[in-house]
Amino acid sequence: MKAIVLEYKDGEAAVLREDGVVVKIHRECSVGEEIELPDEKKKTVTFGAGVRRLAVAAAVVLVVLGGTYNYTTVQAASYVTVEGNASVEYVLNRRGQVIAVNGLNDAGKDLQQKFEESDKRRCTLTEAMEWVGDVNEDTAYSVVSKNDHMRESIMKEVETWADQNRKPESTKEPEIYEGTVEDRDAAQREGESTEQYLKEKQQTMQETEAGATQSEPMQGESNQGEGASKNNSGEGAASGQQDAQPNQEMQGQQEQMQQQEQTQGGTNP
Repeated sequence: MKAIVLEYKDGEAAVLREDGVVVKIHRECSVGEEIELPDEKKKTVTFGAGVRRLAVAAAVVLVVLGGTYNYTTVQAASYVTVEGNASVEYVLNRRGQVIAVNGLNDAGKDLQQKFEESDKRRCTLTEAMEWVGDVNEDTAYSVVSKNDHMRESIMKEVETWADQNRKPESTKEPEIYEGTVEDRDAAQREGESTEQYLKEKQQTMQETEAGATQSEPMQGESNQGEGASKNNSGEGAASGQQDAQPNQEMQGQQEQMQQQEQTQGGTNP
């Protein structure tokens, strides 16, 4: 039987089974993870055909309704990290409700425990972020989601909250990075927070674009240099032709004078 991990602490997890029952298990897992539970041994009871048909129909309804509930309210669909004095990761379902909080530092772990002991489960992201406390100009945020529509909606909520809660004297715009769930997975593989991974990824992209932009003027200068070289070559050829014309004219005049002298010398006795 499959189940979704609702919360996890010290090797013990609370999971929601497919049949809608929440149970505690001892197992290493993470919040939002879908796991497989061993089937429990049950007694076999024989019912009549009519009862069996009713049971099958009821089971279908439970599976459909349970699957929809599981898909929209239990499964993790988005993650929002707040990196500051208290660094936390909020896990959201497809309805934009916070279903779990993961502490990323000591102060963040205190907020995680506070959330788990409260009645704020499935509250809005704004309500959950009110617990972060003091926000300074170095506080950074990241938003990753399984689809663009959800990410855009959450980005607007984070931008509004960050702008309203920064200190009045701060002139620095809040740093908010967005990405995909695959980016979050890559960050975890490299042992980084999602915010740090997205920040480095953005810096790399900007450096690549800057390098490409700088190479374009250099290419233009090279083309201009080639054009100037060609022009100089053409001017040199033209100058050579102009210099050659007077020499040809002088040589022609000398030949005419020699012919005249020979003609006169031939006519004299």
